[in-house]
Amino acid sequence: MKVALPMTPEKKVICRRGTKYPEMIVNATKVSFSVMFCGNAVEETVPPYVIFRAEHLWSTWTENGPHGTRYNRTKSGWIDSITFEDWFESHLLPILKKKDGRKGIIGNNLSSHINKNVLEACEANNISFICLPANATHILQPLDVAYFRPLKIKWRQVLLDWKNTPEGRRLPTVPKDQFHRLLKTAPDSMKETQSYLVNGFRKTGIYPQNVEEPLSRLPRQDRI
Repeated sequence: MKVALPMTPEKKVICRRGTKYPEMIVNATKVSFSVMFCGNAVEETVPPYVIFRAEHLWSTWTENGPHGTRYNRTKSGWIDSITFEDWFESHLLPILKKKDGRKGIIGNNLSSHINKNVLEACEANNISFICLPANATHILQPLDVAYFRPLKIKWRQVLLDWKNTPEGRRLPTVPKDQFHRLLKTAPDSMKETQSYLVNGFRKTGIYPQNVEEPLSRLPRQDRI
């Protein structure tokens, strides 16, 4: 005798392609924060610059974050020409003015980075502004090459730990008034691994200069 068994409804999850056994399912919805990081080849970093998606910036969103962090907001939550200029003038330029000799800034190929006031300030302060070719940051941008991956790993763990708290299980996203506190723990835990910055500049062939470093990571048929 054949018996028809009721079928269990299929559950769907979002996970990395190829994952056979997802470890955890958490409630979530999309929210965006933009954070700009900057560093050099001698392990010096500029404090983060955080951009919220909001019409107004409230003081409760800016308390107890990473030391020296500056906060701003845009309608989209993405960096634009105005916020890039604010970051340059308030964050980076005061640091570069204390440095002797010719300085250089390596920027991604973004329209928001092409700011007239920023370029004029660079010219006036002996600073070269260098834009990377499009679609080349994974080879030529030092932070993309070596620094962001371990930082993202730390950040994912921070978010997972928060999700395991009673508040994290109740809320679908990190509230704006808690984001800065969580952000502080990721760079703080990266202090012992600042050498990733050195490795990033080395692998891109920027410092020390070595054109063979980035070329070695290109497919053989694309090498010049």
